[in-house]
Amino acid sequence: MTHLPHHSPAPHHSPAAQAALEDLAAELDSGDFVTMLVTGQGRRPRLTVASRHAQLAEDIYADDRAYWWSWAEQIGGIGDPAAAAHKVASVLRIASERASG
Repeated sequence: MTHLPHHSPAPHHSPAAQAALEDLAAELDSGDFVTMLVTGQGRRPRLTVASRHAQLAEDIYADDRAYWWSWAEQIGGIGDPAAAAHKVASVLRIASERASG
């Protein structure tokens, strides 16, 4: 069973995870997506990514090694935020095309 980092019983702030989410946000095309880094005491940071073209958003999490979808599927390693951004953008574009089509 896969456990997402944000579901741990005692969430903690990870500077590496937050920095990775900031790197991911910087790689996403701001013409297509709005990003918001959400942080709070006792909670793991998450990056909310919303499409500018459809009412569609997804929360992305990170740990010290990888980016994660909210449904517990790994997106990719934090060492390659450009590849992770490409994957996130592709999935959100396909979902928004299905929603509008």
